[in-house]
Amino acid sequence: MDAATVTAFKNNDATLILGHTTACDGATDVSADSDCDGSDAGAGKYKFELSDPSKCNAVIVTNTGTKKTKITWKISRKLSVKTSDPIRRAVCGSIDVSCTYDIENTILTKTPFVTEEKKLTMVGKTETGKYVVELNFMDDAYAAKITEFKVDVKTKINVEAKIISTFAGYKVSVVNCFANNDADPLKVTNKYEIVKSDGCKDIKSYDATDSKDVVKQKDSKAQFWFNSFVWAAVKKVADQKIFVHCTAQVCLASDTTCVATMGNLDSCAGNRRKRSTSSENEHLVSLGPLYITNGKPTVYASNHTVQLPCSLNNGGCHEICVINLGYKKGYMCACEPGRFLRDDDFSCMDKNLLQRTNRMGTEITDVMSEHLTNEAIIVVAAVAIITILNIIGVILIVSRKGKQFPI
Repeated sequence: MDAATVTAFKNNDATLILGHTTACDGATDVSADSDCDGSDAGAGKYKFELSDPSKCNAVIVTNTGTKKTKITWKISRKLSVKTSDPIRRAVCGSIDVSCTYDIENTILTKTPFVTEEKKLTMVGKTETGKYVVELNFMDDAYAAKITEFKVDVKTKINVEAKIISTFAGYKVSVVNCFANNDADPLKVTNKYEIVKSDGCKDIKSYDATDSKDVVKQKDSKAQFWFNSFVWAAVKKVADQKIFVHCTAQVCLASDTTCVATMGNLDSCAGNRRKRSTSSENEHLVSLGPLYITNGKPTVYASNHTVQLPCSLNNGGCHEICVINLGYKKGYMCACEPGRFLRDDDFSCMDKNLLQRTNRMGTEITDVMSEHLTNEAIIVVAAVAIITILNIIGVILIVSRKGKQFPI
């Protein structure tokens, strides 16, 4: 692999390995052979040398009709995931490399396992005789419910709890919110805490400060969000799902004693709240599952030539193509300094031209007029100089006729 490909693909948060990975593929057949780890080839390059082509999870396909065998390997991003961390947000990725050989004998073939992900309708409800506490996934504006949800890693997930009742005098807060990968809130082998018992966000050592937040508490609605992730200990991609469980606290707005015990954002600033002595106003609500696609952009290569998206016709970008594994396409377009990316996300335009497009589309005429004006000034100046020289010449000739001047 060339140096540019190695740098772009490793992206400072992974190493490279030939074959499957536990964190990204959920594989149990990860090769322990040192050949699969590869080695530094100098000048930033990287190489893999195999004495046995069937090593490192090779996929071997033989065509007896053409008498050719195709062997495909996967160069994977090997993520550094601590066993103590329940989640990860580092993006998975792989490069498929294949070689085709002429053969005269039959070679063992391996069939890759493909997992099909499903979309499910999600809704969580707990009903009482007086009201319904409803928990829903929402859009970014918290304006509409999302009922079919399959997302990539690091996607913002918005959650809202609200009261459905004929009486509008209720307030709701959510506390002790967490995520697991099971509809049963008691199964917490994999657990990710989101909201604490006081109603504030629960930031852990493996969390970035902008990975979650609580938007609203102790109101007609309670709202919070978190960035999606994958479970570090879950091996199968199909099992990468998230259920959200919360304790909803519901009080009549007029019951000040009850309201004082509710989780609220004021407590996040250090103000203390009274602890509830009764569970009559607390209800467990659950929501899910949310399926995670695992964020695995794959690029393809053959005959030992690796091609990242930007290597193919510059990714379609008119000026600059930037490898970015955080995007679904695996890359993004950019422009030279002083120029801006157009709405088509591929072409660029000059800053001055951008300003002139607001003048009824006459920017090109203005530029042409400017050049024509400059040329006209030069022509007029030249004619004026010639005219002055002619006048001086006439004066000299007339003067010589009246007086004797030496020539």
